[in-house]
Amino acid sequence: MIHGTRTNSPHRPYTTEGIPAISSTSIRVSWKLLTDSPYVEGFFVRFRDMSGGSQNFNMKTVMRSDEDNSGADSHVISNLRKFTEYEVFLMPFFRKMEGQPSNSLHVQTLEDAPSAPPSGLIASLINAT
Repeated sequence: MIHGTRTNSPHRPYTTEGIPAISSTSIRVSWKLLTDSPYVEGFFVRFRDMSGGSQNFNMKTVMRSDEDNSGADSHVISNLRKFTEYEVFLMPFFRKMEGQPSNSLHVQTLEDAPSAPPSGLIASLINAT
């Protein structure tokens, strides 16, 4: 489940390509550079758990690959909570300056097998015939 819009603004040197859930505890954030600008050194990937009510974002720093001539890049965020909705956005940076952030996107990690068997089950007879 992904909500949001692709970022494609003339003021942004990149576009978000997608944020799919790849497992019950991981998502992949993908983007593509639209220009070969030397002023995009990397991206801050900010994300937060929407179920906890916290307004604080976690952050991963992803440096731009010099070997990648296509400008496409991605980063996997792991150790997330199972079947949980996350808000994610990107922010390019150059040295100590931050660029314009992408639109926020929402993604939900995949379901997984229960971590424990059900407890407190009671069986009772409903019809004796």
